[in-house]
Amino acid sequence: AIIRPNAGSASAPTYTFYGDENTGMLRSGTDELGFSTAGTQRFTIQADGQVGIGTTTPFAPFQVFNSSTDTVARFGSGDAGVYISFYDNTSANETNARIGAYGDKLVLLAGGSDRMVIKSDGKVGVGTTLPDRILEVADNVPAIRLTDNNNAGVYHEILGDGASLS
Repeated sequence: AIIRPNAGSASAPTYTFYGDENTGMLRSGTDELGFSTAGTQRFTIQADGQVGIGTTTPFAPFQVFNSSTDTVARFGSGDAGVYISFYDNTSANETNARIGAYGDKLVLLAGGSDRMVIKSDGKVGVGTTLPDRILEVADNVPAIRLTDNNNAGVYHEILGDGASLS
């Protein structure tokens, strides 16, 4: 059997709830599905599979938009860390590149290891998860290079070998 109801609208969805007629599911466009609450479309699945929350015209596979607040998503975890993973068809695995939080620290991981940390006091660690200075770079021979893009081959380095400042 085929059910052929009307398309509906955000303020009067096709499928709704008794006593709450401006909340429900509707056909928001050709081959498009929408969900509304309080008479406003909040969630859209387009014909190409792109999903929008807070937008009816997502331009990526998943788009979230909020016009009234700076925080558009919140992620939490029940253990001591929360991460979002990034990968493509050349990644070694799904957890090698991540951004996350561990306590009050912002953590960037690459190659499956912590590479940069920003502590709650603003101290930044590259190669260390416990920086003691505003910027701490840790490695076997740590170095900071300042390259002049206007002059090929011109740069200045701070080398952590205990002897060099060039």
